[in-house]
Order: sequence, then C-alpha cells, then structure tokens
Amino acid sequence: MVGIGALVAATAIQTNRANDVVTRSLDILGKATTVVGSFTQRMGKGVGQGDFHLKKGKKVAVYSDSLTDLQDEFFRTTINTKEGTYRVQDVRVYNLLYLPGFEAFTKQNDKTLFTKFNEDAKNNNGAPEPRDIRMNRINGAEVVSYVIAGSTVYLDPNTALPVGADFGGENGQAVQMRFQNVRLDVTLEDSMFSYTPDGTAKKEPSVEQGMLAVGSSISSSFINEAMSMLGKFMAGKKSSIIVFFDDKNAADTDALAKFDKLSRQVPKDVGIIAVARTKDWQRIVKGKLKFPLIVDAELPRDSIAARFGIAYYPSIYVVNDQKVVTYAQIGSATTDLDVVLKGLGIKNP
Repeated sequence: MVGIGALVAATAIQTNRANDVVTRSLDILGKATTVVGSFTQRMGKGVGQGDFHLKKGKKVAVYSDSLTDLQDEFFRTTINTKEGTYRVQDVRVYNLLYLPGFEAFTKQNDKTLFTKFNEDAKNNNGAPEPRDIRMNRINGAEVVSYVIAGSTVYLDPNTALPVGADFGGENGQAVQMRFQNVRLDVTLEDSMFSYTPDGTAKKEPSVEQGMLAVGSSISSSFINEAMSMLGKFMAGKKSSIIVFFDDKNAADTDALAKFDKLSRQVPKDVGIIAVARTKDWQRIVKGKLKFPLIVDAELPRDSIAARFGIAYYPSIYVVNDQKVVTYAQIGSATTDLDVVLKGLGIKNP
C-alpha cells in the first residue's frame, strides 16, 4: 500500500517536471526566429487541416488547401487578408493574430504574449498565468498542459514544443487544434510568412449551412410577431442593414459600435436595425443606440434569428425593398462589408 507521503512526493516530482518543461519551452520559443508546422483543427464534427508559418515580427501565416472535410458542419471557408497576413480555407482561426500555444514566441511591443497575458492577469487581480501547470495525457500520449488567456496548451515533455491547444471559438464553440511536425528556425522565403491570395482563386460561399444566402427572399416571412416588428422598421427603406448580435464575444460590441458611429452618415433610404439574441443586451451597449433594436431573445417562437438561420454572432445582412438578401456576413470578418456599405452611400465605413 502506497503511503500518503509517497503520493505527495510523487505529485511534487510530476509538478516540478511539468514546470521545468514549461520553462524550457519559454526559453526555446523565445530564442527561435521562425516556427513552421502543420495543424489539424476540429470543431464539432468538422475537421480542417493545413500548415502554419510563424516569424518574429510578422503576424501568423496559416493556410489550408483542403476543401473536403467541413462541408457538413456549421462553418465553411474563411479568407482574411485584412486582420492578419494569413489565409485560411475551410478552417477558422477566428481572426487570431497569433496561434494559441505559441504565446511565448509571438511578440507585441517587445514583449512576448506569454509575458503580456501574465501581466494582464496580475493587473486585473487574477491568478498569475500560466495556471494549472501539470502532467496530462491527450490521445494516450503524455503531455504537459497549462492554461493561459483562456486557452489550454499542450507541450511535448521531450521537445518542450506545443503539440496542441484547446480554446473557445465564436459563440462559445469548443475548438481543438493539434500541431504536427513543429520545427524551429527553418529558412523559408519571406513571402511564405505573408501569404495573400492571387485573386484568381475561387471564392467559396461566405454563408454557413442553414443560413439565408444572397438572393434568398424573406417576403413570405412577415407573418409572426418578430418578423412583423422587423418589417415595420424596414418599411420605406430601399435597403436595410440587419445586425444580429449576442453578448458572447467582443466582436458583438465592436459591430454595434461600428454601426452606431456610422448611423450619422447613413442615407435616409437606408436603415440599420439591431437584433439582440440576449435579454441582457444593455450590458454591451454603451448609451442609447441611434437606430432601432429588437430584443429577439424575448420572442423565442418564430424568432428573426431562426428565420435567417443565424448560427454565429455577430452576423450582418443587407435586405432590399423587395425583401431579398443582397449581402450576408458571418462573424466578425469584414473583408467585403465596407465595400457594400460604400455601395449603399455610406462614405467612410
């Protein structure tokens, strides 16, 4: 029978071992100039694969050419060249300007994100980060795990390099990333760290499965309480911008702030309507909005969000006076939105 003293000693040894691996990882990634590897990302039943290229002083470059594995899940192709220097096809990284698990490599204002997140936690009277450093197992393999900035990171105990990270995506969806073939200080052409589509690649639909797409008509839907309310605010407008939001992430607040600012510049024949999927919407709205807001969460039956098939927040739709969708946007990526807004006569989106 193993005594309590022996168990405590064994636990202490494992804790010390885990802390040593984290310290070694900080040192290795802190001294590296480049990191390359491949990834597998899972969210729900969807699986996406690709490669990542990281370089000191540059934003993350992640890409994937597979277009086969995610079509039956809630998310589709995302291409973003505005927020960062990365392209992602058929897998989402949620506009991250760094790859979770590589906080010790990525610098911001001459500090690694590892250091920044730790300082932020202390400044907010939180526990020092990283937290919960311990030996763990994933897929039967021994790893070291720790939590930082809400992400759980896994390290190979032998190489001290990241082998995966779990974090929350849009709407609280659990995202699992696993890293393979991670290599340091690989010499590659600089262009590999700032990939930009050549413009000839086929642009995949930006609408999630189940959501209304451009060209969809909602003219037959204004028969229940929620849609009738929406119809009243759309009346007399050539185009209506409908902003669906929840209170689960900062992107919702940013979307409302953007349109609140733009509302002074909107032509009279264009309307903005906010649709809240939270009763506690005032928690993220500063002051009084300058455009109508419908608390859709108070109308659960035949809700507006259900009619549009909304799966992610924020989502933005533009509907013309014929009740036909002319623009649809999922989440916070705004690559095309500003162009659309200019087309509606909004000068400085």
